[in-house]
Amino acid sequence: MLNWKNFKTGFLLVFALSALSACEVVDLDSAGKPIIPMTEEEKAALSNMEPKAIADKIWNDVFQEAQNTTTKLSDNLANDQSYFINLVGTIEQVDDKQNISLKVDDQIIVIQAGNIVRGNAIRDANSIIRFDQFKNQIQFARLSKELNKKAIGGITKPDGTWQGKNVEILTALTVKNGQIQDAVPLMINER
Repeated sequence: MLNWKNFKTGFLLVFALSALSACEVVDLDSAGKPIIPMTEEEKAALSNMEPKAIADKIWNDVFQEAQNTTTKLSDNLANDQSYFINLVGTIEQVDDKQNISLKVDDQIIVIQAGNIVRGNAIRDANSIIRFDQFKNQIQFARLSKELNKKAIGGITKPDGTWQGKNVEILTALTVKNGQIQDAVPLMINER
């Protein structure tokens, strides 16, 4: 014989489980906030936009995500991927191409601050865009160049007078085989 209390508990359990099955699990960004996936309409609009227009549209969100980063350099040299990282150090040199040699602890990190910036660090470090949102690889690669231009356009250009200055540089960088590559500044502050 079925008793009312067991039936009621079972019914509530089935109802709760069915409600949970309608939930969608989302990834979290580096600050622990949910990454809301784009709708199909947003993906379609993005795939039909020029890379410069996409960079203009998402730049504030990318920059905000970079500023909210809590990632530390020492925690990530073993993982091959791109990160937003705040570096604090002393400028050892600024070369004729405006690349900054920054001494962080006992390590020299070269940061690209000139007009020519290589790599995909900004594009790959952020959680706002992913390859599957683009119509092809060429559009995705061109977006990297546009994001690099946005970053470099927003900083003060370094020169030889910066040597010996203590700075904090918000960067996007790529780690491959334990080595830092393609570091790009998003913000430079003198300390």
